[in-house]
Amino acid sequence: MQSIIRHNGQQKSAVRSHLSDTQLDITIEGIYGSVRATLMHMLTSEAKTSGKELITIAEERDLSQIFYLDDGSYESPAIIVLIQAINHTVDHRSQIATLLSQTGHRAT
Repeated sequence: MQSIIRHNGQQKSAVRSHLSDTQLDITIEGIYGSVRATLMHMLTSEAKTSGKELITIAEERDLSQIFYLDDGSYESPAIIVLIQAINHTVDHRSQIATLLSQTGHRAT
């Protein structure tokens, strides 16, 4: 699990560092927003729980431990929180790849 979380972080950094300003501002209907807006959304989501925190959870916690989320309004096992965090960024990276390919752009 830790290697997946690390790989996920590396891929997000690679996306950010290989795009021009023009590519960052591209948007199409049906996607979260522009590439820039999608990346900002990913970063603000991460501000709540950093990659380092996720790795610590994966390494040091019982993954069946229950987390009480959104001020206790619902609960989830730690493993589900980790999987959701990974899926969230994979989904948005996929949206960015779709956006770039649909508009004839490639990462520089």
